[in-house]
Amino acid sequence: MRLKIYLLLMFLAILAAAQLVYATPAELNVRVADQQGNIVQDATVLLVNGTALVAEAATNSSGWASFLIEVGGEVKYLLIVEFSNVIAFSNMSLSPGQTVYVMLNASKLFPLDVESEGVENVEFQANLTSNGAYGIRNYTTNVVFYGDNEASATFVFPEEIWFDSKKYELKNVTIEMYGAKFILKKPRIEVEFGNQSGDAYKISVEYVEISPAPPAGDLLVSVSCLAVSVAALIAFTASLIKKKPLMKSILARRKRVLRELN
Repeated sequence: MRLKIYLLLMFLAILAAAQLVYATPAELNVRVADQQGNIVQDATVLLVNGTALVAEAATNSSGWASFLIEVGGEVKYLLIVEFSNVIAFSNMSLSPGQTVYVMLNASKLFPLDVESEGVENVEFQANLTSNGAYGIRNYTTNVVFYGDNEASATFVFPEEIWFDSKKYELKNVTIEMYGAKFILKKPRIEVEFGNQSGDAYKISVEYVEISPAPPAGDLLVSVSCLAVSVAALIAFTASLIKKKPLMKSILARRKRVLRELN
């Protein structure tokens, strides 16, 4: 009997400890600096796990954003900061009851420009990773990514888009790095930020306008007009054939009249 009571008390103690761990949130404090090292106010700070947005906050006048995150154990997150045309990201881990202070300084990270030609502000998907943490977000071109030396990214650009009622297709993707240019035809590009050796990456996607097929309604009208034209031509030809004997008769009658007058 005593053994059963002892085991029950042990079970309750373990359960209470587990509940205490889950009930103790982790505190995350993030300070943001731009590519010149200046503190940034009103930057958007995101804590992302895959496609899930775990938390979001804006930096205050001192560049700080704070979170309380419920975690059941040590969890890796991707920390993403967005301001102006800048997206900076890095990895971090949180455990229950932990208080963490992070400085995300874009001037200490590796830059990567993503631009577009032919069409402005093309929406694309960015799969960002750093030391096992990853996040998937959508952005538009003409932005600069900043990643740490463990960061990598996969960008997926649309092969065809509509812009100003015109259809465009992806022609080339040009990558500039190590002082050289690489031209690719594929819409999926993979890069590693830590392999830049101090040189900035630049990706430029070029779109060209293509002639779209006519709408189905216009095609039907064209076929109908063609059918009417063919029918009219057939009717006119038939009328000429029918009038041919009559013309012969009129000519013969005129010849007889001329003979009688002579």
